Amino acid sequence: MHLNILEQFAWQKPLSAYQLWTRLKSTKIEMAYKNANKRIHGLLSLNLIQETKTDGNNVNKHNAKYYELTEFGIFQLFLNKLNALHTRELDTIKFKKLPSSNTLIFFHNYHNSLLFESFLYPFFEKDTLFAVGNYLLWDLYNYLADCCRGIEQEIDYYDYDIPVYDTIFYWNKVQKHDEKLLLHLKEQFNLPNIDSCEIKKNGEKDDTIIVKTSNAPILLRYDRDKEKVIAMSRVGDKIKEIEYSVSKLGIDILVGMNTPDEKLLEEIVGNTKKQIQQLIYQFVYDLSASVSDSEKSQEFSYYCKILSQDKKFMTVVKDIYKNRHEGFEKGYRMLITANSR
Repeated sequence: MHLNILEQFAWQKPLSAYQLWTRLKSTKIEMAYKNANKRIHGLLSLNLIQETKTDGNNVNKHNAKYYELTEFGIFQLFLNKLNALHTRELDTIKFKKLPSSNTLIFFHNYHNSLLFESFLYPFFEKDTLFAVGNYLLWDLYNYLADCCRGIEQEIDYYDYDIPVYDTIFYWNKVQKHDEKLLLHLKEQFNLPNIDSCEIKKNGEKDDTIIVKTSNAPILLRYDRDKEKVIAMSRVGDKIKEIEYSVSKLGIDILVGMNTPDEKLLEEIVGNTKKQIQQLIYQFVYDLSASVSDSEKSQEFSYYCKILSQDKKFMTVVKDIYKNRHEGFEKGYRMLITANSR
């Protein structure tokens, strides 16, 4: 049931409890409005969705709360509900019409996902994927599903998240006595205790946090250009600095430390590189085959033009051509030589 509800957030971003209830009417998972609210809170508790703001085209007239998928929610859909990212079954169930494709809609809604950042954008410019749309995206979604299976096997998930670092606190929600942050700073800066510690946000742009302690004060500065937070304080007769990573999930700004999981993620990216190279190889091969197909020729000419202007994609294509061509030619010569003996 959770996944059936969760897929609705893939189609519309953001989505309120009322909009969810309306979408589910006249379907096999229709429910009372109060139950739709309960489902929302259930997904929130599992960190599958998060509260977000509406954009300028979606004015909130009734102070409703709106929600979108978290990284973990996106991960779960790729892992367990991939077809929901391709076909909108609700069209057939509720409106008695042919199902529409969700591939490009989902990409438009969640193109800033860490999964896309980690596994697609090293090989494609974002604008390229918007331009080629459904044709190539579905193959890439299947590739991302395999990446998620690799992540599931390699990473020990904690608190239903996909950590590239261990989250310590939320910059935009830090409290006067944020216990998790204070305990962390106690360990890092050798504080005797946190009883008298007090957190205060300063700066015109809320870019500085000062933590008053029984020792020297601790300064945390948010560098928004580099998406880093630097903590600084005196420990003994030296100044100690610690660098933290920053990530944005909806309206929240997460601050955390790098963990071994980031290294695991890099290894998974390396392991899947061969898979996406094969996918790209097949697509380039199909371009040559399309020349003799008058129906596909015009369509593939468009793809060819778009992809040829993508420097990342062309770098991968050149590497594939060089490595495969040279390797095949070497093997071919070995076979010819062996046969002539």
